[in-house]
Amino acid sequence: KLVREERKVYFDKNVTLENVVVQQLLKGPRETGKPTLPSSAKLVSVTTMDKVCYVNFSRSFLEEPLPLREELPIYSVVDSLIDTCRVEKVQLSIDGVTDVTYGEQMRLDQFYEKNEDKVIGVSMGKEVDTW
Repeated sequence: KLVREERKVYFDKNVTLENVVVQQLLKGPRETGKPTLPSSAKLVSVTTMDKVCYVNFSRSFLEEPLPLREELPIYSVVDSLIDTCRVEKVQLSIDGVTDVTYGEQMRLDQFYEKNEDKVIGVSMGKEVDTW
């Protein structure tokens, strides 16, 4: 399961909150827990339109499998963005392509919504939240 980690982050107003959230996820946990995203993963872009956040990773996102259930990396991004930013859905892509499967079952050509069944210890906070 995912464990909530709250962070206070100061960032340039020219950088979107969505970008900050994903960059914090890429840094991994500060406290206890295991990273949910590969250390080699690179963020290509993050854009939001009509309450949907589009997160584009480089191919390296797929190349370093983690010893986690395959839905956890996806939902760490999805739940963090939905909890922190004003978005309702998230779609991930790899180098701009959505016709990709992460692991064996996580199709990226669909929109993902928050899934609290994957989370331990949910609490609401005003800081930049990452999972």
